[in-house]
Amino acid sequence: MGGTALLIYGVLAPARLTARPLPRTLLDPMLGRTRQVAPRVVPLGSGGELIDLDATELKPLIPRFHAFLSRRLPEPNTASAQTLEYLGIRDIPRLYLRGNREAGKAAEWFTQVGFSGCAGMAEVSALVACHWAAAWAQEEMPVLEREIFGPFGFTPTPDQSFGLADERFLPVAELGYLRYVPADEREADGLVFEVDHAVVEAIENAEERLADASARHGSLMADSRCRCQLCAPA
Repeated sequence: MGGTALLIYGVLAPARLTARPLPRTLLDPMLGRTRQVAPRVVPLGSGGELIDLDATELKPLIPRFHAFLSRRLPEPNTASAQTLEYLGIRDIPRLYLRGNREAGKAAEWFTQVGFSGCAGMAEVSALVACHWAAAWAQEEMPVLEREIFGPFGFTPTPDQSFGLADERFLPVAELGYLRYVPADEREADGLVFEVDHAVVEAIENAEERLADASARHGSLMADSRCRCQLCAPA
């Protein structure tokens, strides 16, 4: 499905790796069962493994992210409104608590905030949303650690950058946010920007408008500054 994710690295309390009983239901005594939630381990190549833990208790992170956007974007422009509409889709973002463990080494733990590309239709929206999530995490990590991560048993690594400066976006009227494509990633058509495929399908002459935006605004974005509403409110 594509998409992208914000990864928040940290240290996991060992107690989180212990299987825990789930609340009993009416069916449990009838079926003589006791249900538990335990880490799920998926083998990887070269003897490594991916460990997946239940992240239900981290779900308060999602309304915190939405509240941050409401405060920082009280009057969203057209492009921001389009991304906020994307964020209103069910199960976006999704939360995971995972560990990568290479053979003979300790696991590297991270909270993953995933943004779906919606089967390739909203790849740019996913990148913008992840860019915003990086700004949120960088700004609010102390309170998130104190109120959500800490009680859960996850200690984020201090001074993470979250890749905030890795992407640049430009709002262009009804096209929404355009992603600036670095020179080494550009295809043969030479376009400086890319846009959601859903926009290309929905708007007449969208590809011509994208080419025009590349010609008119490409040099502007070469200064390594992002022009999304969060980074450049003016």
